[in-house]
Amino acid sequence: WNGREWQNNEGMLGGAFTLKEGSARIQRIGGRDALVLEPGTTLEYSHLLLSSSKEHTVSGLVYRSGKWQSYEAESCLSSGAITLHSSTEPLVITNFRYYNWKQEAAEKAYDVETDIVCLPVADQRKHGLVVSLSADDFAVNDTVPYLENRGVKGYFEARKLPLVVKEVKGKKAFHFEGTQVYTSSFMLPATLQDNAPYTLEAWVLNDSISENECVADFTTSHDELEKIMLVNGTEPRCGVINHYGWYEDAGYKNMKELAGKWQHIYICFDGRMEQVYVNGKLVSEKDIQLLVKPSQFITLGRNAEGDWPFTGYLHSLKLWDEYLPLKE
Repeated sequence: WNGREWQNNEGMLGGAFTLKEGSARIQRIGGRDALVLEPGTTLEYSHLLLSSSKEHTVSGLVYRSGKWQSYEAESCLSSGAITLHSSTEPLVITNFRYYNWKQEAAEKAYDVETDIVCLPVADQRKHGLVVSLSADDFAVNDTVPYLENRGVKGYFEARKLPLVVKEVKGKKAFHFEGTQVYTSSFMLPATLQDNAPYTLEAWVLNDSISENECVADFTTSHDELEKIMLVNGTEPRCGVINHYGWYEDAGYKNMKELAGKWQHIYICFDGRMEQVYVNGKLVSEKDIQLLVKPSQFITLGRNAEGDWPFTGYLHSLKLWDEYLPLKE
């Protein structure tokens, strides 16, 4: 699933289920990877060889009432098309199969017990949590030249001056004064390249929010739509997230009012729609397309070019290479 299509990459007819309306996402649930069709979502797969009047078998698994169950999929098939639709409840589906013959009972039993598995190349395996930093790992007044990453293996190292841990309004935090810059010992995984889904979460406090301040730059590329950069600035166009786009960037017009207050920033992108939340409030929701390129390292405290210094406090920072919608 790339946000718009569910690829038929394990079937002989090829092609894909295309999104006609609504939204869908990948989720790991009940021990299986599944596609979740949000209420009111329709996917359609078209091919001239599909027919309900010829011999066939249609099957699948859906997650209902806390367990996986057989999916009554016959109604999905019509002449030349298969249509998946969720009504008032999400449709959580996996292992969808269409055969152009009538399966024997033993074949059906085997399919129920055997998942469809497409083994990706090693660098395309999802990591889940890629970046995870928290000031709670340190004591107040600690000087921190290295930050161990709790996501993928690696660490962040101070280029010059180290951070000092402070306690600010009930939270421990790394104090950035505009002079501290950290770079990672690891590259951004390939699972975040191109238009891949991602989720970004941070707790930030900024006493005096300038127009452009970069908390973290996850990419080292410089061209349009190739950037994922967490910003904490008053610029209404790109003051929260900057992709080096124009329409694709997002800011918050009331950001200046949050000076001296803790901000919970949460950004999630499913490969199509990107939602940006500040303190639980949805401040941006856009249909966007990214072109993220291989990245040499991740930068904290400024952008990869060395500009937009951050002057504030960072309690925690997390990045996932998957779409995780904000829980209410």
